[in-house]
Amino acid sequence: MKVPISTKQFHLLAHPLTGMPVSRTWQGHGSAIFFEFGKLSDKNYPKGPIRRENGDATLMIEWSWRIERPKSILFGSFSSQRKINNGLPKLEGLSVVEIAVCGRLPELVVQLTRGIWIHSFSTVEGQPQWCLFLPDGSWVYADRDKLLQEIPNSDDII
Repeated sequence: MKVPISTKQFHLLAHPLTGMPVSRTWQGHGSAIFFEFGKLSDKNYPKGPIRRENGDATLMIEWSWRIERPKSILFGSFSSQRKINNGLPKLEGLSVVEIAVCGRLPELVVQLTRGIWIHSFSTVEGQPQWCLFLPDGSWVYADRDKLLQEIPNSDDII
């Protein structure tokens, strides 16, 4: 079930992630990046030749993102593969300070400890390309100028 939510509702849904550590970072296809927050387990990932541990919550940014420090960009989706490969693991162990959305077309901003920010910013036609998978099994994303929460049907839960 797809439900429109307000910015205030987004903050309430994202608040439980405050204080969670970045347990694992990884790069998907192309420049897509993933951040696993909280305790890792393989309970939500299919068994098979590729096994990944998921966190209590997961952030996915498909493209156009950057990692910021207080006065500059540390690296981003257009950085060299070497810089991305070296930079992502260094974010593991930092903790979530705040998760917010900003802009008319909502982009995601995650503040981590040590003055680091994860920032999505789509630069292609269409919609912002991020999704936050929450501990309750639902997920939140932006579509046009709205925030939406997808709540799985009870039939969809394994």
